[in-house]
Amino acid sequence: MQIVVAALLAGVAAFAVIAVVMRNYQPMKPAFPQPLISMIAAGFLAVAVVVRVVVTGAIETAGRKRLAAADPLDTARWLNLYQTRLIVGAALLEGAAFFLLTAYLSEGQPWTLALAAADWLVIAWQFPTRDRVESWVAAQRDAAQLG
Repeated sequence: MQIVVAALLAGVAAFAVIAVVMRNYQPMKPAFPQPLISMIAAGFLAVAVVVRVVVTGAIETAGRKRLAAADPLDTARWLNLYQTRLIVGAALLEGAAFFLLTAYLSEGQPWTLALAAADWLVIAWQFPTRDRVESWVAAQRDAAQLG
């Protein structure tokens, strides 16, 4: 799980460096008088954040019900569920970061770069540590027992 999240973070960071270097090396003229692509990218980020919360919550709830009915003590299944929700949630945010960086590359709006950096930090905040995963599994087992 750590490798996957690190790869997602590295991809966004690498593209950010490329976008900044290319934008500074050969600035492009915006296609529209208003930063239309940047505004759409910012809206996409807002939608991605909401979708991430909804989708990861649905994955968690459905998985918890399924595992509670099967074998609530099977740690490997809980880890698979954690991994699934982690990758899906991080990938949704990664897509938004790439869109923001593409908007920055196209239009040069510094706030799109700042939003992409904030998005990157949110992905990094999800980085799975042993303690974080173990406490999530324990909390899910408790929630499964409560029903």
